[in-house]
Amino acid sequence: MDSMAQVFTLKATLWHLPPAPQASTDHDLRKLTHRMRAIDSVHNSLSYRICAAQTPQLLPAEPCPTLPHQRMMSKREWEKIVQKWRIDLRDLAASLD
Repeated sequence: MDSMAQVFTLKATLWHLPPAPQASTDHDLRKLTHRMRAIDSVHNSLSYRICAAQTPQLLPAEPCPTLPHQRMMSKREWEKIVQKWRIDLRDLAASLD
């Protein structure tokens, strides 16, 4: 198991996600890695930190790349979901100021 797969497995465990199916190809692994990085970048954003600190119960649901219906969606569909999540977080953070 390479280091990115180990990181993904560790994060899935920490986030209480269902275990990810083994990536059947390098493409699947790259896709999962890209998606986990997108989620990490949101978690590291100022909007997320503000919302998590002030109103964690109001945080919008985050996308889960290991769910089968989300695992199979296209790159564009995935990016639209992540973009909507970011916008929802930004709006929530702005309303808290």
